[in-house]
Amino acid sequence: MEIKKIILSDWGELHQILRQINYFFEWLILTFFSLFIYASLTNIFVLTAWEFNPVLDYLNVFFIGIIAILVATNIVVLIYKTKNNSRIDHGKKGLWGIFSGLFATACPVCQPIWLIWLGLGSLSLFLVEIAILIELISIGLLIFSLHSALQSLSQKSCAI
Repeated sequence: MEIKKIILSDWGELHQILRQINYFFEWLILTFFSLFIYASLTNIFVLTAWEFNPVLDYLNVFFIGIIAILVATNIVVLIYKTKNNSRIDHGKKGLWGIFSGLFATACPVCQPIWLIWLGLGSLSLFLVEIAILIELISIGLLIFSLHSALQSLSQKSCAI
């Protein structure tokens, strides 16, 4: 029962933010941008050929999409808190979630393209086998970060 109250409280705070038209449009733009970035860096979309990767693992694609949406939502909540002079205390968890999501891959035979660009292709081959674990850790960190930010908004405490 307590978990249901927490989820409803977080959902209510998020709804209060996103029902304001400017924050909703910021969320839409950031969601599109983060979906494009994550799709490009995790081998969902191949930039050199301008096409989708033909050997995608669709469960990984789904999780990477969730990561991109959570990244956009965390950034919008951070912008809202900054504009309303709230205390910003969830940055590290959110940054770890964003960063860990970059190590995920949607291709069952290739690692994240940005690691290949850095010359770390052969060193990062093991990431293919643990892609689901990396994605779940990233999602967990982003959800925890979002929960922390929304709880601090719902407490309406003084930042001093």
